[in-house]
Amino acid sequence: MTFSQELHERVTAELKDVLRMLLGTDPSQVRLDANIFDDLNADSLDAIEIVMHCEERFGLEMTETELEGVYTVGDLVALIEKTLPHEGEANAVKESRASAG
Repeated sequence: MTFSQELHERVTAELKDVLRMLLGTDPSQVRLDANIFDDLNADSLDAIEIVMHCEERFGLEMTETELEGVYTVGDLVALIEKTLPHEGEANAVKESRASAG
């Protein structure tokens, strides 16, 4: 598995955990093409909380401009991956390997 695949899997798993915690969504039912508002029934307050939790969990900051085109789980995963600082990517994969082993 490549670094980018590991990172994608880790970010996706972490985001599913955030959605489970905030929306009560079963992680096994969350698809990358699921619309955060229509399919997962998030409202605007939920969206703010999701962003705040992701920023804290991944140690990053997402701007309103970056978030404008985010509608699906996959959109948010892609934005997180793009926004992660390079050292944060390495740490996320390291933590993933440590927890798996």
